[in-house]
Amino acid sequence: MVIETIQNGTKPTSLCVLDRYIFEKYLGQDQRLADFTVRGIDFENRTDELSPWPAQSTLCKHNVTVFSGHAGTTYELLQNRYDGTFAHTVFAGYSLSALFLLYALTLQTKQKCAGYILISPSVWYERFDSYFLERVAAGTVKNEKLLFIWGKNEGRGKELLQDLPRKAEKIAGALKAGNDVTSTIFEGDHHDYIKEKIGCALDWFVRNY
Repeated sequence: MVIETIQNGTKPTSLCVLDRYIFEKYLGQDQRLADFTVRGIDFENRTDELSPWPAQSTLCKHNVTVFSGHAGTTYELLQNRYDGTFAHTVFAGYSLSALFLLYALTLQTKQKCAGYILISPSVWYERFDSYFLERVAAGTVKNEKLLFIWGKNEGRGKELLQDLPRKAEKIAGALKAGNDVTSTIFEGDHHDYIKEKIGCALDWFVRNY
């Protein structure tokens, strides 16, 4: 995990984007971020560092992806790296990194950060929806500020992923009890409207911080 500062600013709250390569080209185009400190994180092995527990998944017809399940360790490292500024940071993730942030919400040892931006999280992940909903029902996730974005047609035509919109809606709905949650649904699939999804996320960030 490599954390780099993209720009420094004077505002008290900073933005940290996981999977910097997805976000970075859109961040520089938005002048509203000029007064904010923005950092980006790159991962050497996303399926290892961002997955909550070991699993195998056939996302492509002839390709089995192995997830090693070290998200807990990654989150502990993240908190240590942000020692002193964690509470003033909003974390943003897309796809697997957004799933990582959802998982982080359930960890008992977590510090509280300023907010979460979750774009098209990989909630198709094996057993994740039931795991997360159980934690929410138990009161583990509360008093959090979140933006939840997904596509109405995510996973269409892919057997493993086709329930993603339904699962995302269920998770977002459950979070609304005891948390400050904004949900936005776009047309299209997982990789559609990326610029618009990130633009929506930046709108929310600037408006709230």
